[in-house]
Order: sequence, then C-alpha cells, then structure tokens
Amino acid sequence: MTPYDFVVAVAVGAIVGRTATSATTPWLTGAVALLALAVVHTAVSRLRFLPGVHRTIDPRVHVLIRDGEVDRHKLRRAGLLDVDLAVLESKGGISVLTSPAKRAETSTDPTGQ
Repeated sequence: MTPYDFVVAVAVGAIVGRTATSATTPWLTGAVALLALAVVHTAVSRLRFLPGVHRTIDPRVHVLIRDGEVDRHKLRRAGLLDVDLAVLESKGGISVLTSPAKRAETSTDPTGQ
C-alpha cells in the first residue's frame, strides 16, 4: 500500500465513521463523499501510469541485493544496518531483523531488551 492509498483508506474510514455515528450527517452526504473519493482515487490511479505522476505518488524502489551481491550503501540508507536475518513470509512480505547487539544499541528500553 502506497502512502496515497493509505490516506484514501483513512479518509474512507473517516467518512463511514462520521456518517454512521453522527445524527447531523445524512447518509446521502456520506454516500456522495464516498463516491467522489472513489472517482478521484480511480483517476489518480490511472494517472499513475504517467512517469511524472508515478514518481510523485509511489515510493521509489531500492534494490538492496542484486545477483547475490549486497549493496551495503543502500542498506545503510534504508536504515537496515547489521542485518542478522531476513525471512520471506508466507504471504510474500519480507521481515528483516538486525543483530541482537545493534537492537540493544538502538533500543529505547533502559534495560537494553
């Protein structure tokens, strides 16, 4: 989910919540707001195929490992220092864990855990 999609999802939740719980907001107003948001989201989603719009809305992809070679500079820029374990999850996501020593250094817990 891109930041733009996240904002739209939060807006949908806000519209639905306000319409469902407010005695002063008619359901028709909520429906029109949802329809307008859906139209704008569809239009922007289609405009994403234009390179300028795509660069503005979607986050940039960073290749961290290519042909088995780790790009340490890009890992550092992504905040992934001292990677101890990277796991491909069953749903396609990747979880990255830093080394225990690095976690203790960056932890806000006074006990270092």
